[in-house]
Amino acid sequence: MDNVSVSKGVFAHKGAYKIGNKHTKFEPLDFLNEPWYLTYSETWKSIQNAIEDIRSSMFQQILNDLESFVSKIKAKPIEQFENEIQTAILLTGVNVSDHSIMFQRVISKLEPITKHIAVILSRDSNNIKNLVEESIYQLMNNEKDEEDILTKKNQCHMRNLKLWYQQNCDQNDPLVILITDFESSSPEVLHDFILILSSYTSSMKFILIFGVATTLHAIHRSLTYDVTSKLNVQVFHMQKQIDILSDVLEKTICMIQHFYANNVNSLCCQPQKIKHRMSCLTDEDLTEIKKLPSIERYIEQHTSDENKDELLDNDRFKLREYYTRAVYAKDLRESQEYKECLQLLNFLSKKEMLGKLNSLAAIMKSSKDPVMNKVKADLQSHIKTIEEAGLEVASNPVDIVSTGEKLSRLQLKEKLLKLSQTQSRSPYKIAQQDVIDYLDQKVFSVYLVNPHYVPANEIFCFSDGNLAKQHIRGSLRAAIHTGLNDPHCECCKLENDDAIPSTLPDLSIIYKLHLESRKLINMYDWLQLIW
Repeated sequence: MDNVSVSKGVFAHKGAYKIGNKHTKFEPLDFLNEPWYLTYSETWKSIQNAIEDIRSSMFQQILNDLESFVSKIKAKPIEQFENEIQTAILLTGVNVSDHSIMFQRVISKLEPITKHIAVILSRDSNNIKNLVEESIYQLMNNEKDEEDILTKKNQCHMRNLKLWYQQNCDQNDPLVILITDFESSSPEVLHDFILILSSYTSSMKFILIFGVATTLHAIHRSLTYDVTSKLNVQVFHMQKQIDILSDVLEKTICMIQHFYANNVNSLCCQPQKIKHRMSCLTDEDLTEIKKLPSIERYIEQHTSDENKDELLDNDRFKLREYYTRAVYAKDLRESQEYKECLQLLNFLSKKEMLGKLNSLAAIMKSSKDPVMNKVKADLQSHIKTIEEAGLEVASNPVDIVSTGEKLSRLQLKEKLLKLSQTQSRSPYKIAQQDVIDYLDQKVFSVYLVNPHYVPANEIFCFSDGNLAKQHIRGSLRAAIHTGLNDPHCECCKLENDDAIPSTLPDLSIIYKLHLESRKLINMYDWLQLIW
């Protein structure tokens, strides 16, 4: 019987390729020179650098906290620890593939504080003898520059360590023992090891660091209460890998969606490149810019202006950059936190107020924006006024409410309110209120505006969260339908969606036949349609 297939079969055969023949080069894709793709590529490089920074600085926070932990222990006298072993638990997480790199960074971070560091691997903690010898051996032979070994392993016991510590170390120098894989270590061995160390805490300062990949319950399951009572534990959490990955994935998908097939968003670039990018836009692209909701609102607000026609024809817009998420989330000046901050500024002393204003001036000094020049000058003027202002309150005669004067409750309230408003204030308080009002009305109200109210914000801000969620969630059925209905390969070009060329894969042909008669489809119908 002849072999019959749903479509033409594909069989391997000897090709005509010979060594030395050149491979056929693929033609570059059409969209590679599109303005939106060039801007996307430029922005993607920045995203890649940011991702690399995340990877390199992933452990930075936990390293800084651990360094502070060891430094504080070293600064305190040994008598303050009350026979407890200071212990740090590093919850690294099971998804961190480079635990060894992290522990190397831990050692590098702690070496400036103490040179006495022992790193214990799981293979070194099979029995108590190996664990004690390996720990003491590394602590006593920590000088890497010396060629001769100071102490042999058979001489490594606690009495020798105590004698060596008294002769070679300061009384406050900590001895750090880093157990990299707590779960793989024997609980019985760790139990005995901690009890041995606790008996010497009055003469030597120990610091234990446990690397835990799972959860904190692993400590409680492995160690009994009589052991954990000897430990003064502090837990250090590392950021979850799933949070880092979700953050990177979400921002990447949002960026792709923002740029894809949209030349208007090619203006999302450095300010000095905007003019060149504008010249590359077509008339259709400029029309799309005018259709942006923020541009339409901007034009409607200027219906009575003489330059309305110029707004419709002029392609130049005033663009700003905003870097604070708080402004993007809501109107910052209407938030309760902003109002509380302004109230707290009124309670600052003269020294504290000048410190904050000088810090603000130092930040603005590095700005090269010409718009900030006037703000800098005004701020310096207010700083000078506050420096010269005195704290003494001028004594002005104050009207006293006579006890014999008959006033109604409302009249008395109004008179007391008037007296409180006319009460004299010191020159500093007047200058302080002036600078707060200036910052609130002339600076913050102008520059801390929600980007949604800025013309052309759609070019620079991607805010369609629902669309990004659809890509992150994925649509399995839609993806399968698209792949089976049109494989998008050179040999299977479709004139229309209903076409079924013989070059399609078997699975695609069967799927298309199923679409034609999906209600009554069964194996018999398939066989009848095929043969």
